[in-house]
Amino acid sequence: MKNKEDLKNVIYQLVTGTRNLAEYPAEESRYVENAFAEGEPCAVRYKEIYETGNRICERLGVETDPDVDTLMDDFLEIMEIVSKKMFDYGMLLKDEAGETDSIDG
Repeated sequence: MKNKEDLKNVIYQLVTGTRNLAEYPAEESRYVENAFAEGEPCAVRYKEIYETGNRICERLGVETDPDVDTLMDDFLEIMEIVSKKMFDYGMLLKDEAGETDSIDG
């Protein structure tokens, strides 16, 4: 049984598609869908963000730009923080609900 932090990290990796399941299989992959899989809304939005960064670099006449990289890195870090907080709140609400399947009964 994984502890809460390990479970949270595994689920985050599965949702974001960053876990190499061939090398690091996870039982939870049976239940958790990759939100960044081809054609999924997150994958489409991520591609748009990536392409926007490329266009900015083109306009600046550079291959990469540290400010564009910072925007991407900070966005990804915010996404991870919010996702893991939502996991924590979901666990809290599940615990508060007791044996029921949902918090509203």
